[in-house]
Amino acid sequence: MNNPLVSVIITAFSENRVKDILDIIHALKSQTYKSLEIIIVVDRKESTYKKLIKIVGDKVSKVILHKEPPGLSGARNTGVLYSTGEIVAFLDDDAIPDLRWIEEIVNAFNNYKEEDIVAVGGPIYPLWLTKKPSWLPEELYWTIGCTYKGFKNEERFVERLFGSNMAFKKNIFDTIGKFNPNFGRVDNKQLVGEETELFFRIASRGYKVLYTPRAIVYHKIFPYRAKFTYVLQRGFNYGKSIVIAKRYHRTFNNQDIYMRRYLIKVSIPERLINILKFKNPRSGLEQLGVLIATGVVIIVGMVIGALTINSTRWKDNEHVK
Repeated sequence: MNNPLVSVIITAFSENRVKDILDIIHALKSQTYKSLEIIIVVDRKESTYKKLIKIVGDKVSKVILHKEPPGLSGARNTGVLYSTGEIVAFLDDDAIPDLRWIEEIVNAFNNYKEEDIVAVGGPIYPLWLTKKPSWLPEELYWTIGCTYKGFKNEERFVERLFGSNMAFKKNIFDTIGKFNPNFGRVDNKQLVGEETELFFRIASRGYKVLYTPRAIVYHKIFPYRAKFTYVLQRGFNYGKSIVIAKRYHRTFNNQDIYMRRYLIKVSIPERLINILKFKNPRSGLEQLGVLIATGVVIIVGMVIGALTINSTRWKDNEHVK
């Protein structure tokens, strides 16, 4: 592999994110690793596509209008189809990669040549565009698309990576198929699980996934993400999606089990002790309430997911090739 071409795929939908995409392009153009192509895939929205062609068309390798199937998974699959790199990396349109991001990804692939590594990723840290809410526990940062407290931030093999910081050997998609369009965001519907379902397939074939803390991405946290209702909605969607994903793949999800145990054994007792010791009791009570409420909506989501499994939508197990 050594110095492969890396295809960076940015998925887009809203015209409101054009400035954010310009920020990403600037960060990618400033990378320490230079052998890359930038591909922007717009999910069905022609007005966004035309605007991006006009504003960034001469700054990137390709701007593609994705038409079918709708949603994030389909758009990512289109990006893979048009990519020419040996490595395919994914960024959301509200993420900013560290200047060494691609270099660290390539280094990781090269350093583990003897292992069957097919994917590499790293942490996602919040880039607050609004006041950081005191009521939001860091253990729930996954609800805002970031690395959460309790996740071991060390180089190691993992079950899956964070969606806006993951890179794959392109040929793995020929082996296991691409993202399942039954999962992932469609318009403003925030159903999650597209990465989880894909990583289930990777694990079932015996391939390895590497997490490295040096491949860093920053995620913009807009004001609407710093709302209690948003956190609850993400928790609900997580619960629903994980149950549906396991319909296809019965693999144990140790990362999720570890996260839930950490919440029960560490996070909640820690808040209770601090409250009893009067260490910032107001914030402790708020965070305790959010942790419990999120746990409840996750369970509700799992129940709804179980009831949804037999619906027509989930009987189609054909992955986009």
